[in-house]
Amino acid sequence: MKISEIEAKIKKYGLLPTSQRELSLFSSSCVAKGYVDEMYNIIGFSQKAVCFFYSQPWAHYLFNEHYVADKTTKFLEKNKSSLGLIFKKLEYLKTKTNSATRAAKTEEKKDLINSLKKIVDIYPEYMGGMGVYNCFWRYLKFPEGKVLLNKKEIDIISKKREECAKVYPKVEITLKKIVNKIGKKEKFDGDLLLSLSLFEMKKYLAGRLDVNKILKELKKRWGHSFYYYSNTGEEEIISDKKIVEKLSKDLREIKEKKITKLSGQIGYGGKVSGVVYNLIKTKTRAPKKDFVLVTSMTHPKDIMLLKKASAIVTDEGGILCHAAIVARELKKPCVIGTKIATQVLKDGDLVEVDAVAGIVKKL
Repeated sequence: MKISEIEAKIKKYGLLPTSQRELSLFSSSCVAKGYVDEMYNIIGFSQKAVCFFYSQPWAHYLFNEHYVADKTTKFLEKNKSSLGLIFKKLEYLKTKTNSATRAAKTEEKKDLINSLKKIVDIYPEYMGGMGVYNCFWRYLKFPEGKVLLNKKEIDIISKKREECAKVYPKVEITLKKIVNKIGKKEKFDGDLLLSLSLFEMKKYLAGRLDVNKILKELKKRWGHSFYYYSNTGEEEIISDKKIVEKLSKDLREIKEKKITKLSGQIGYGGKVSGVVYNLIKTKTRAPKKDFVLVTSMTHPKDIMLLKKASAIVTDEGGILCHAAIVARELKKPCVIGTKIATQVLKDGDLVEVDAVAGIVKKL
């Protein structure tokens, strides 16, 4: 497929850079399947297409946030009374995924393939559940008219989302352990199995794909790749370095070079100045205190950094996100959803975080 054809599809579905996660191509393809297909089965609407750039260990996603925010608004206007049923489904998916992960650990001792299959069978559904929680995140980020959720409801959704989000790191640990054992047994780098897409993984588990014949391709994907999936079932994986770099430059690179002010949502109010510590791009240890933590999104494993930081700035998020929740608990100024903070702010930059106005300025 030509670059122009891919960019036309991305434009058609209104896909824009949205988030990044330390997830493999395989896990990210589960995100795509979850957000496009499984999410629809839970809530009745979904993303029409998803794509991402992958370069180990980061997957950079492109979604249409405004589309799902609009759909969520319409859903709440007509179906708010069914939220309880939806949350029961999401709780069931969380429990089922936890159970599958525990079962995979047990099965792993006697049957590696069946162990891997247990995770593969549930993971896209779980990711679809996370997609539903993120619909409310995006709805609150782009409210149209009256906000249809009260504070108590927002707090409940926020708590449920956080509990659900704690599951996938456990899955990832188990997943990596299993593929490495398979690789050791089959005499190839097991991590390369995580360069298969969900659909390819299913073929492999069914004995219909010989990984040894495509190891060279999987190594290329591990270094740099582009993935696209739509609700028509179309899947596209590109590993040609020149094409991937051209797409990334066209779709993700910031055109304005001299950005000195960023805006976002307020996670928790307050104003403070400090030196940037960019968690995504840094190669050094964090200062002992009084630094502004800049990252794509915070996670439970970052709690010690969050306690030391004087303020928090993120690319992603809304008031349901981990950074906002922790900022409120720690009472630290927090600006979320800037989209480009990790690209614009470098280690050592002096910045003012004005979390009253939702502004971050270079000083």
